[in-house]
Amino acid sequence: MAWTNASARAYHGTTLTNARLIAAHGINPRVGRGAADFGQGFYVTSVLHQAQQWANQKVRNLPSHVAGVAAVLTFDVDRDLAARCEHLAFVVANSDYHDFVLFNRLGSLTHHRRGGVPYDLVYGPVAAYPQSITYANCDQICCIGPNAVVALGAPVGSIATGNPLFP
Repeated sequence: MAWTNASARAYHGTTLTNARLIAAHGINPRVGRGAADFGQGFYVTSVLHQAQQWANQKVRNLPSHVAGVAAVLTFDVDRDLAARCEHLAFVVANSDYHDFVLFNRLGSLTHHRRGGVPYDLVYGPVAAYPQSITYANCDQICCIGPNAVVALGAPVGSIATGNPLFP
């Protein structure tokens, strides 16, 4: 098959309540948890099963008195717009990757860049923090800056839901 530079499919696992808010109001990277692998941002993955498992975990972490439903949003990432982002990509989980994850998990807001502005987008494996290993067949894309949010775009299709969890 010939290369077409078509959009790349990405998924975000969350609760149904949050999925509806994102679909209605858009993406706000500042809502994301701060001490994450690549810092505070909006995380997606190219692996549907991984997004479903993230959604299940979010529902399991809800207080016991809150009934939650796991949900996955689908996005079509515009490759040309993503290429214009200030980005950092880790292909393998080497010592630089693990140092970067530790730095962010300790609360970095700047990725230690000159000028104090973090990357717009960071891509790489998923860390099994605090161990220096990664999960097989998993990836994560962290959208931090407005350019990355534009490249991600709005969710496409309907919200996929578990019953209340995905298998």
